[in-house]
Amino acid sequence: MAYKINGRVVVRPPDGFINTLTTKKHKGMAYRYVVNAVSKIGRPLNKGEVVHHIDGDSSNDDPDNLMVFRTKSDHSKYHRSSLNNDILISHSDGTFSIKVGFCGSDANYTCSYCGSGFSAKKYNHKHSKHVFCSAECLSKHKRRNIPDKDTLVGLLRQYKLCDISKKYKVSYNTAKKWCIGYGIDYKYSGS
Repeated sequence: MAYKINGRVVVRPPDGFINTLTTKKHKGMAYRYVVNAVSKIGRPLNKGEVVHHIDGDSSNDDPDNLMVFRTKSDHSKYHRSSLNNDILISHSDGTFSIKVGFCGSDANYTCSYCGSGFSAKKYNHKHSKHVFCSAECLSKHKRRNIPDKDTLVGLLRQYKLCDISKKYKVSYNTAKKWCIGYGIDYKYSGS
């Protein structure tokens, strides 16, 4: 029996499983990735331990795709290092931690837009894994999918604005702001 909470699969864990959810609807259930991580390391998770998906896909709950960090701080440092395996310390109990003395400012990053390298984390694109060396690169990254005025006018002749927003995977209001910015009347668009 499997359910979903916030996109994560919830399952009934095996007997003797300690880490269970306590919501009214899912009492006695556990996240599948936690159950698989526990089976991989052969013991229950200790307080503060965090499960990490190696490939970054939170729907891939395969035990080979999971690793357990001893602390949330170690997990955060690993992400700040751009997932650099050179800073990992593997422990005999199957968990991982970060080398002593490592901090996020020691990491070397590559700008997601221009590809240049830099040492201190500058700009993040919300909660994504993208990092940028400058506000200019961040701005260019955000504007990379905006159609030019002629393209937008051509699309508005054929489609409604809501269809254009779906095509570009943006909200209706974002597409409306594009039209306002270009001085295009978007209210009577499409067929």
